Amino acid sequence: MGRTELLASLELAAANQPFKRWKRGQIIDWVTDVVSNLIEGIDIPEDEAVDTVKAFYDKVIRPLDIPGVPNILIEPAVDEAVWKIIEFTIRRMIKDDA
Repeated sequence: MGRTELLASLELAAANQPFKRWKRGQIIDWVTDVVSNLIEGIDIPEDEAVDTVKAFYDKVIRPLDIPGVPNILIEPAVDEAVWKIIEFTIRRMIKDDA
């Protein structure tokens, strides 16, 4: 599975998810679960796989509003922290699968 197929698979998996009602921890679990199911079929370098998941995260997850969190300074920091957790987990899964 290449970059285009990975991105399409992530977007397809997200199509009917009620993200706006989820807490950030649930989103972290969902993203890492979906990626873990796709890891075996990935035949691209680790950095390219992570970049692809980040493109998905930036397009689908990052724009979601976190209720009660100020959008100006706090929410971007929370979004970045969530991404770092996801990135670390994905890199670990890819290494474990190798």
